[in-house]
Amino acid sequence: MSTRPVTALALLAAAGIVPALAGLPLVWDGTSFLFRALNEQRPVEGFNRLILLVLTAPPAWLARVTEDIGTLRFAYSLAVEAIPWAGVAAAWLVARERRPALFVWPMLGA
Repeated sequence: MSTRPVTALALLAAAGIVPALAGLPLVWDGTSFLFRALNEQRPVEGFNRLILLVLTAPPAWLARVTEDIGTLRFAYSLAVEAIPWAGVAAAWLVARERRPALFVWPMLGA
């Protein structure tokens, strides 16, 4: 197996940590969804976006253990930043056998 896909996934994961640390996923609707999940102590969805159930689950569950807003903010941000990584990993699983050269397109999209 070539190390290129592993390197690409590692770089994408590293690139997702920086915005998560900065709290960039909290821009616009992100903050309201996070605080709603923390207030209700459960995963929430809004505007018929079912993906929000997945994104708000980690901070909602983590809020049972800690009240540190920095940790909860990072948990939400990391969940948001993990979505492109999961998509690229799934694309690699599909394309690795037959057409590994096509892997460049999901990487460019992410």
